[in-house]
Amino acid sequence: MPRLWLASNFSGSHSVYFNDEGNLTVEWYDFGPHAPYESANMLIFDSEQQNALADALEIPATDRSAEDILSAVQQRFPSYFEVKSFCEKCRLEYTKNFSFWP
Repeated sequence: MPRLWLASNFSGSHSVYFNDEGNLTVEWYDFGPHAPYESANMLIFDSEQQNALADALEIPATDRSAEDILSAVQQRFPSYFEVKSFCEKCRLEYTKNFSFWP
């Protein structure tokens, strides 16, 4: 399954993909001279949470393939931060995860 890049003006890279467990993942990978360390910040949606997000995005039930969901997120949101804000506004659940590298 491909990783799609979001058109962010924020630092780092922002992408959406399905992880190895099949969960929708929105990632902000922050790196560079402005960052004290590299980090990957992820919003992870299990299948139930993916469906809730798809409902909130008004994706028809007949158009919910992995590619459809990735494309809808990429088209609607320019960054990790907008996805997070949308989920908070709509009270959508997700798991937040992160990794740091020195």
